[in-house]
Amino acid sequence: MDDLVQQLELGLPDGWARLAPHFTAPETTRILLCATDGQRTLVFCLVDQIVRSAAPLLAFNSQLRDRGLEVVWIFSECCIPSTRHMVCVSAAKDEGEWKARIVNARSQNSSLTRSVSLAHLAQAAAEQRLRVQTFTAGQRIAVHVESMRSPCLHCGALVHEVKRATFLPEGAPTAPGLNLSKARLGRCVSALIAEAIDRTQKKHTGSEPQAYLCEACTFDRRQSLRIRGQIPSALVGVVLSSSAAYELVKHHQTTWYIA
Repeated sequence: MDDLVQQLELGLPDGWARLAPHFTAPETTRILLCATDGQRTLVFCLVDQIVRSAAPLLAFNSQLRDRGLEVVWIFSECCIPSTRHMVCVSAAKDEGEWKARIVNARSQNSSLTRSVSLAHLAQAAAEQRLRVQTFTAGQRIAVHVESMRSPCLHCGALVHEVKRATFLPEGAPTAPGLNLSKARLGRCVSALIAEAIDRTQKKHTGSEPQAYLCEACTFDRRQSLRIRGQIPSALVGVVLSSSAAYELVKHHQTTWYIA
């Protein structure tokens, strides 16, 4: 595994130096590399066999974190999912070079993370770019909205019906995002999206959203939904209320990514 260590060392920025570990790892774990810049200490742990129980790893991770150390777990066999306080990475050789991929809990709502070199992983860890995707009250997030649109048969105004939305922390384009269908969108989140779309439309047209015109006409809007239009997409920004954040968290699993 010397090539693993070499690739990790290649990714460490100037000012980082190798450090001899002064702790005993579980029997299933090897300390690949311990490095410090004088203020922070990184520990790269390798698990090169199938883990029957994650308990010893979780306990060791907690022990290192209590000492103020930052830990990255690398698995060459059957990587376990990352937790809130434990980032887990699957490593495999690809054309002679080790590639790493963050492993998150399996979920249909989060996209897969990309593969990177071990050097890139080490650099990201040293630069504190290994981050957990979160959704909290007061947070600004970007929402990519896919919607079906159809015209009101009475007044011709377009009626938008949100079909799917992907939520991303603002300023984090590499985050996997949380993708939810209409059925999983809560009432508060749906209201925020509708308000954001209205603001965007008013900004571009200089008038109130045309969808409100149907409220004044006596035509049954539901009939217009039978005529389906194309599915446009829009990117809007919202600020999460506490209720909206809770609605997202219900569907969100711990997701690490490289910023």
